[in-house]
Amino acid sequence: MKGILILVSIIIIILITGAWLYFRFDISIFQPNSIDREWKTYTNNEYSFEFKYPHDWKVEDKTIKSGEFFYPRIYVYKKRESNLENKSDLVIFPKGFPTSLPDDINTQKQESLFAGRKATILKFLTEKGDVWLETILDISDLPNNWDNYAYISIKPKVYNLKWECAVQLLPGEECGYGMGRKYFGDIYKDEYKTIQEILSTFKFTN
Repeated sequence: MKGILILVSIIIIILITGAWLYFRFDISIFQPNSIDREWKTYTNNEYSFEFKYPHDWKVEDKTIKSGEFFYPRIYVYKKRESNLENKSDLVIFPKGFPTSLPDDINTQKQESLFAGRKATILKFLTEKGDVWLETILDISDLPNNWDNYAYISIKPKVYNLKWECAVQLLPGEECGYGMGRKYFGDIYKDEYKTIQEILSTFKFTN
């Protein structure tokens, strides 16, 4: 009887520990699903990473060079998209890029695992609770050719994305940064899922 109680106690401890790890690191976020074996493989030897992507998506190097400024930028997006301002895309910044985050009042922050390394995930949500922008940053144990400011931006296509100030404005007053914004729009959820599947195949090669 005593042995059974000890066994039950061990099982309970294992279950509790597993649940804590799941919610602490959200290890299911970037796990491989049913990835098509016919997907292409993109390999970047300069920055030591690779990933798989569907045939109807495209990868482009859109590095920003301006004077002394140099920001590597790898775009992954659907080939058919003609409106470049409103498309589903995944953008990798190995050296970072100076930008400001949206002033979205519906923002989720969580510690997770990305490509087997600890990272911070920021999710910016619409009023419906859908992700319209996601950022992976503070990735641990980066290759030497990446900067600590490196991050990955995820943006699913959104139909009619718009925002309004989260506070009541006075006549003539503008919604300044820090006041908060509410975002609205309909997310192309299938394309967001595809981006997540692409990320599930991402791995550092050094």
